[in-house]
Amino acid sequence: MGIEWKQTEAGAIFFLDGVQTLEICTPPGAQDFFERDEKGLIRWERRTEKKTDRMALEAKTLFLPQHTMIPAVSYDGNPWGRDHEYKGLEEEGAAWTFASHRCAVPGATCSWNETAGIALFSQGLCSCSLQKEKETGRCIHRLIWPETEGPRVLYGDSWQAAFQGSMEETDRFHAWLCIGKGEEVKKQMLHAAWKLSFREERPQRSAAEIWKLSVSFARLLYTEEDDGFCAFSIGFLWNGREWIKRPENKYEIGWCGQNASLAVSLMKDYERTGDEDSLEMAVRVLDSWVTKGRSAQGLLLTRYDPEDSLIDACNLGTAGQQFFEAYDTAKKLGLEKRAWLDAAEKGFAYYYGEFAANGYGTSGALDTCCIDKESVIPLLKGALLLFDAAGKKSYLDQAEEAAWYLSSWQWHQTVEYPEDSILGKMKYDTFGGTAVSTAHQHLDPFALCYVPQLFRLAELTGRKEWRERAEAIWRNAAQGISDGTLQIPPTGVRPAGSCDEGILHTRWGYNLPNAKDGVTIFGVSQWLVAWPCAFRLEVLRKCAQWESLDGLPIQE
Repeated sequence: MGIEWKQTEAGAIFFLDGVQTLEICTPPGAQDFFERDEKGLIRWERRTEKKTDRMALEAKTLFLPQHTMIPAVSYDGNPWGRDHEYKGLEEEGAAWTFASHRCAVPGATCSWNETAGIALFSQGLCSCSLQKEKETGRCIHRLIWPETEGPRVLYGDSWQAAFQGSMEETDRFHAWLCIGKGEEVKKQMLHAAWKLSFREERPQRSAAEIWKLSVSFARLLYTEEDDGFCAFSIGFLWNGREWIKRPENKYEIGWCGQNASLAVSLMKDYERTGDEDSLEMAVRVLDSWVTKGRSAQGLLLTRYDPEDSLIDACNLGTAGQQFFEAYDTAKKLGLEKRAWLDAAEKGFAYYYGEFAANGYGTSGALDTCCIDKESVIPLLKGALLLFDAAGKKSYLDQAEEAAWYLSSWQWHQTVEYPEDSILGKMKYDTFGGTAVSTAHQHLDPFALCYVPQLFRLAELTGRKEWRERAEAIWRNAAQGISDGTLQIPPTGVRPAGSCDEGILHTRWGYNLPNAKDGVTIFGVSQWLVAWPCAFRLEVLRKCAQWESLDGLPIQE
């Protein structure tokens, strides 16, 4: 692949294999300089004659793109779904402009067709936009200083006015360009941005400490109802005086409640420590779901409260997987629980039956109807299972394709927050975290559920980046776990092992009574849900070498 460029009086023209691909216009009073490294990444520096407090680096494709991506924000303009989100690339002729902390890669925009692709990104605080020329259909990629968002800004439950920041004057602006064949440019950009920002660090807490705290929280979630049903609460809410277990929609076998996974982890805790309370809680919960958590048709309920509520594939798929593991673990402990395996088979039959009937899989995040991260996680897991079973390289290739897509939701940057914000006071590091969906633009630790698969992918492919990404997910998720003394106002001290479901890493939040102007940004959800605890335990029980998670050399 040959990339060349030619300086002109107006700017520069870039060529891919001899074909004009990209045009850059240099404004009066400025000069553009380009430098390519040995892997083809192009560093773009603009120098101005006079210092300025605003700038736009603009690059226009000389091909007609068929697809576009702004990582974790916009995929082909978000045509699928009906949620409250950014639709298209512009509104009433004005391009959507996104702050760098809203994007998984700072200021990143991508466009491509079958033969050519372009990606532009930067580092630090800036903004980006991507717009198609009405006359030609070509894409205009922009990096913008200072930080700007508009023509209006998306919040969780409302649209707000445009934001215009400020900056100190400078005469140097930097960016990176990737030019490649088709959609491969996405991978080039993600790989290059990762290498520019990745660093080896140890998590805030050791794996052993996280296991202990997470088991403590799981046992605190354990609840016995008057009818004899035993389960793990879905999480804790602040009622203005104290943290209480959520009083409605209390139990869920998968998704947010993760009852099956928590039960398996407590069985593993008994295996590790000999603590019989952990085993007793686990067995009671799984027995309760099998005997009491049934629909009129005999299928497992996905939620026990209210009884016989809707059954969804996401919950049952999770439940089936966990019941298989629970059955195997129970056999090792000398318990025969054939009913658990029967429940798993019925759950999986329903899950695959729905898929066969529809011919597609819907949005993985059950409270959204939009493009998201979660819906592709089963493709990564499923492809690896199929590769292990059949040994076909095509399955391994498909697993990598899924992993690259998931990587477009992973933060390739550490955002610097105002010191007086909640995230600033927490010294929260966004690097390695993942956003939820194009509609729910906050970070959460859901990527924990595919950390073992990224480790496996690194082992099978020899690509160490998958291991690095797995470790970064773990380090990000190790933040904000209460040791029993943590307090994040306006709520009280948090139970040991608990953590927030959501990190409001950008201008996205809900109207809260205590928030300035009715909206909170750069804060936390104040919802201590069960699933992050379940996923931490799941990673630990599936990753034998905790040294890797702790950032230590693996002992042979």
